[in-house]
Amino acid sequence: MYTTRPDQLMASLLRVNHQQTSTTSSDAPKQAATQNVFWASAAFSGVRCILQYVVLPFIFPLVGFAANVSEYLFIVISVIAVASMVMSLRRFWRVNYRYRWHYLVVALIGGGILVAHLVVDVRLLLAA
Repeated sequence: MYTTRPDQLMASLLRVNHQQTSTTSSDAPKQAATQNVFWASAAFSGVRCILQYVVLPFIFPLVGFAANVSEYLFIVISVIAVASMVMSLRRFWRVNYRYRWHYLVVALIGGGILVAHLVVDVRLLLAA
């Protein structure tokens, strides 16, 4: 159960039930699993950046793939990245992870950038 109002607000925004939450923040197995989720999310983000900023714009054209294929892949990759961030946030709140507020700041910045790029990519596709 959350004791602070901001924690309760974030739990409701993330649709995390209070029954799902861990009662102690020292539950080692859940904390370790949460860190694994975070590292998997971070690894996906790294692969996404390499794909989106190196492979798709530079290597795909060299191999002969059409440029518009990479735009669709950008959108799919960005949607998966945003979903991954939300799932990580939900997991952090569910286990009452001690660094959940730190990750929230990073997720809001990164997610904002991703959503901005998503809007630009969708507008480019609709304009074509």
